[in-house]
Amino acid sequence: MASTRTAMAMGREWEQVSVRVAKGEKDWKRVARLRAECYYETRSKGRFTASYKKMFEEQEQRRLETMHIDRRQEKATFLADLGAEEIILGSVDVSKHGKEAGENLEAYVCNLCVSPTARRRGVGQKLMCIAAQYAQDEWEARSMHAHVDSDNTAATTLYTRIGFRKISEGKRKDSPIGRVFLLEAMLPLKDAAVKKEFEEADL
Repeated sequence: MASTRTAMAMGREWEQVSVRVAKGEKDWKRVARLRAECYYETRSKGRFTASYKKMFEEQEQRRLETMHIDRRQEKATFLADLGAEEIILGSVDVSKHGKEAGENLEAYVCNLCVSPTARRRGVGQKLMCIAAQYAQDEWEARSMHAHVDSDNTAATTLYTRIGFRKISEGKRKDSPIGRVFLLEAMLPLKDAAVKKEFEEADL
């Protein structure tokens, strides 16, 4: 039922998707649940998958609570939803790297995930662009970095579309053969075309 409602709702205009800073236990729980679902989407643990997913969700919720309670950590978590309907569509973390405003101050973005029922609708782009704008406004960041697995074509395509470029490549810590790209983009991101792509998406 929720998946059907989400798919129908995503036929609305771009502005109907609300992106905001996640605050409080309710938001952190929703974000953690979505991230667990996305993480285990392609990682089967057989009959133990549900248990692993639950543990991942609980650990992620604790991490989010700790991260946002400690005000010394200059980080923020954004979530995308449909406002009053409280259907979570996606989330992303952004953090400050560097001590002083200026050309060397950077932002780092990670944990971008979008609900399977909301993909190819521009949600990821909107999350990224608003997180980048936040980094500019709050920290005066001049650039943004992200890591992406080399075989994650969808994420690589998204990052490239909004202005990221590969600056290095290395091995994944959890895989003997996997590769990971370090990407960089100058701020602001190329968000002008993003809204147009969302409006013209095949719904």
